[in-house]
Amino acid sequence: MENTIFSIVKDIFKKEYDKFVSFCRKRKIFVVIFLILLILVIVDFEFRQPPITLLLLNAFIDCLKQIPQWLTNLVFGAWLIFLTFIVLSSRRWELTFRGDFFDDFRKGLRSTEWEWYGDWKIEEEAGKNVLSVTNSDDGGFTRIGTHWTNYIFSFDTRIINKYSSWLVRVKDRYNYLMFQCKVDCIVPHIRINRVWEVCDPIDLNNTLMLNTWYTVSIKVRGNIVEIQINDNDVRYTIPSTTTPNLPKLYVKGNKRVIFDTDLVSGRVGFREYGSEKALFRKVKVTTIH
Repeated sequence: MENTIFSIVKDIFKKEYDKFVSFCRKRKIFVVIFLILLILVIVDFEFRQPPITLLLLNAFIDCLKQIPQWLTNLVFGAWLIFLTFIVLSSRRWELTFRGDFFDDFRKGLRSTEWEWYGDWKIEEEAGKNVLSVTNSDDGGFTRIGTHWTNYIFSFDTRIINKYSSWLVRVKDRYNYLMFQCKVDCIVPHIRINRVWEVCDPIDLNNTLMLNTWYTVSIKVRGNIVEIQINDNDVRYTIPSTTTPNLPKLYVKGNKRVIFDTDLVSGRVGFREYGSEKALFRKVKVTTIH
């Protein structure tokens, strides 16, 4: 557990450090100006008594004292509103109050948030961004979430052509569990070491319609997956190497699937093979205990 926490903290620190380095590289002139000012202030305090910097600061404070109280309150109130806006729009606020992961794609499709293969792009619908996925054989998934075990994966989806497919417990592009949603059933797929095993379809009581938005909720806890869509409740048991007696999970024709990886944790994502196409929006992951 400690190693897991340490690795998570390490990943967060590395990500923030990379962002800082990238900021400095892109805005070298501001960094140079800041360093020059810092050096001048240090020299000023070291060799001048009293320092010019301190005299200027005192003069600035005296000027502030001359400002009417109502104007000071107005500026302070505006500053608080601005600061609140910055906090509410920050990524850390989203993660704290909107789940462990949230993306409504209003900032586009960001490679810092997603790893994808194939045709992933942003389309606009009713003035808002939505994610379009097609021709994505290996699919795509979140950058974070390697250690997610139990969670609720929710989003809106609209089937444009054929199916809408959803990924959970993603280890990498070749190892994950996929649920292929058709208009009348959901077909679980297991992908281990690039090998696919297609499981028996699970019928939907209420059929879906193409080009219609539906809200999907996928609850993953232990080896049980519970899916809700359009008043349909689907339940599926994830196989593992310790339960080889589960039917039709390891045999594909006359070949046995090399199943040596347990899908006990992992990220979430989407996949659309070939001409399959679906839209997605309001993607959210909330870990549960």
